[in-house]
Amino acid sequence: MNEGAFATELRRRRLDARQSLRQLAAAAHCSHSYISDMELGRKAAPDEKLARLLDDALDADGTLVRLAGASHGVAPVQTQAMRVAIATVIRDEEVLLVCRRSEESSSWQFPAGVVKPESSPDVTAVRETLAETGVRCSVRRDLGSRVHPATGVLAEYRLCDYLAGEPENLDPVENVDVMWVPVAQLSKFIAPERIFAPVLTALEGISGTAVT
Repeated sequence: MNEGAFATELRRRRLDARQSLRQLAAAAHCSHSYISDMELGRKAAPDEKLARLLDDALDADGTLVRLAGASHGVAPVQTQAMRVAIATVIRDEEVLLVCRRSEESSSWQFPAGVVKPESSPDVTAVRETLAETGVRCSVRRDLGSRVHPATGVLAEYRLCDYLAGEPENLDPVENVDVMWVPVAQLSKFIAPERIFAPVLTALEGISGTAVT
């Protein structure tokens, strides 16, 4: 079975195309909950007809069709695990946050984007921050990586310095809002236990304030 590879590639392609679950579901003539279940591995890879609709909607050049076939007994196809670059952008003692839309509720997070095979986490962190928020930044240093406990993707963390721009929501499909938040008030937006420990340490070191 190669359903994990299909699920990973489906989610990577959808996020890369900046399509919501509902948008993709409308194009593929199925329910958004079914697509969500496939991305999370709760549903098996689809039959060839649906796989082709998904592939066409995401301009996947046959990749999703091949992966769906592999899960049903055809020779498996190797695919790169999805990587996401997460940018912790600092301006004085403030940090940049975006409020993500979801099917259940919205949640505040750091700007992030999928790392394409031909790109790098540093480039992605800078590019996606600008695309989502209009804020220009530069990478100061690598804060490490982990398999994200909520999504299961490989998360690459970068500490970034603010360069220019005022935040605005440039991606209303995926986000509800964007704003600077004082580090001292970060716990009102994101529970400290959800924050990668090296990110928390870096923020506390820069602001001189414990995030509790």
